[in-house]
Amino acid sequence: MCFDQSQLSPCRFCFSGGKGAGEAAENRNYLSGRMQDEVSEVIRVLQLTTYDEDEWDSDNLTVMKKTLGLIESKMQAAHDWLQDPNALQGGVGEKSVRQILAHALKIADRSLPLDADHIRKLSGDITSMTDALCELRSSGQGASPQAETLARNIEMRLNELMATANQAIGRVEKSGIQQPAPTVAGRLEQARRWLEQPGADDRDIGRQAIHLVVDEGYKIASVLPAPLKDRVVELCNAIERDTAELTQLCREGKGGEARALMLGKKIAGNLEDLKTAIQTALVDKVVEDFLDIGSPLKQFTDCVLSPHPTEADRDRDFAEKSANLGNFSNRIVNTARMVAMGSGTGNKKAAESLLATASQIESLAPQLINAGRIRMVYPENKAADEHFENLRSQYAETLQRGRILCDDATDSKAFIKRSLLRMQEHTGHCEDAIRAGNAIKMVEHTSCLGRMANRVLQVAKQEAENSEDPRFISSLNISADQLHSRKQLRQSQKHKS
Repeated sequence: MCFDQSQLSPCRFCFSGGKGAGEAAENRNYLSGRMQDEVSEVIRVLQLTTYDEDEWDSDNLTVMKKTLGLIESKMQAAHDWLQDPNALQGGVGEKSVRQILAHALKIADRSLPLDADHIRKLSGDITSMTDALCELRSSGQGASPQAETLARNIEMRLNELMATANQAIGRVEKSGIQQPAPTVAGRLEQARRWLEQPGADDRDIGRQAIHLVVDEGYKIASVLPAPLKDRVVELCNAIERDTAELTQLCREGKGGEARALMLGKKIAGNLEDLKTAIQTALVDKVVEDFLDIGSPLKQFTDCVLSPHPTEADRDRDFAEKSANLGNFSNRIVNTARMVAMGSGTGNKKAAESLLATASQIESLAPQLINAGRIRMVYPENKAADEHFENLRSQYAETLQRGRILCDDATDSKAFIKRSLLRMQEHTGHCEDAIRAGNAIKMVEHTSCLGRMANRVLQVAKQEAENSEDPRFISSLNISADQLHSRKQLRQSQKHKS
């Protein structure tokens, strides 16, 4: 097993039944796809005649054009695959077709209804036809008349999809219709403007914004503990009911009457309560999920690099550690995305950066696991070792960047306050463990205390670096130094015990 110098394609040994062949092919497809996307993005940015940082990442029309550029960049690979009856199934060509369809649906989500319906229907038809073509090719019938007819029809539909996407973008550009804001803070502002004057025609932006905020509330509620979860769900249900009634009153021309105005005030109050509950929950998620971003990767790396007594032990250990890393990555990605959408800062650029980082973590994790399996199966192969180390380094750096971005998007005072509450809980558990003579639990909770103290120190230092007030910086650094000294004392006491 070996890789060429670009590490994009494994040698023939991989595809002749050698272990790690599937993982190597996935890594190759991932890397080549990433390179295509990055080159397309460079081209897109170079073609910009003006640069507005806020508009570039968040404007609905700009996002649609950016997505269309990604579709264009994958068209040639898709057509090449369709025209080759012996093309590799699961390779770059087939993945390009699938990615084109995924991007097309993103354009549909931002299009006017008529174009959106057409794009979704075309995407569904192409998906079904591509599945059928893959089945024929996998059974050795890729050169049959049926398969060739299918391939030609898919090509025609892809061209039609491209034309429809272009048309959809043109119609949105001409319509000038405003879209809901990308963050909860922006959506709340749009909702507030409508709720203050529900009788005014805001082109349905306020109602759509409320719907999206409620959707975000339901998503966050799904990962909350029972008391807070019940409260968030209760608020979401109340907002949905009242918004439906207010919408009906507006349709009947009664948006300026007392009942409508009363409902507007009630919904606005519940939205503020929901915003507070969402942001409290997000702070707790950041405190918990980013507490220790090193251990899952370290345990996985140790598993990959350490020898095992038997192949069965190796495979069992790898399955456990890779599952842990995958689950950890999923938690981080979900939390990062919720913070990006639910942050109270309203900073669109920061939200886009965090969403991009979350997507990178999501795509890197399975590739790192694939590279780990290849490195574990072929420990003497230098290319496999370098490939694993490169992906491991990228993953660690991206995790760190994600944590910094989440910290920046989170209110520092709220973060430290929630951390203090969690530290007090761990202190109580630690004392209970000491009384019960449970050394393992005592060490576990003491370690959590140390990690939380480190996180508070990190956030405090970031605040000091971002401030230009000498008195504030001095006061903050003194407090941070005191916390560091207490933490060091706690650690020395733990080692003595």
